[in-house]
Amino acid sequence: MTTPASPSYAGYRFPAEIISFAVWLYFRFPLSLRHVDEILAARGITVSHARPGSQTASPWLLKLLERRPRKVVAVALANKMARIVWAMMTNDTAYRRSPQAA
Repeated sequence: MTTPASPSYAGYRFPAEIISFAVWLYFRFPLSLRHVDEILAARGITVSHARPGSQTASPWLLKLLERRPRKVVAVALANKMARIVWAMMTNDTAYRRSPQAA
């Protein structure tokens, strides 16, 4: 699988280097998301978590948080991310964020 020279994370809060580093940590080492948060915090990068009413989370995630417990939403989000990564690996493509509905 080939990776692009500089992935595009347009519309995200953090620069591509930080997002790429966090993703690399998560998949390279047996770490939980909480451990990745702690490593980023040690480097001076604070990552906030989505809560109902948050402006930084996706509408899909916020709607799910209103209807389901946080742990169930975390599992649903992990499954969604796994499906995206699987599709990227099988299609040999880079991640492209889908446009948000207005």
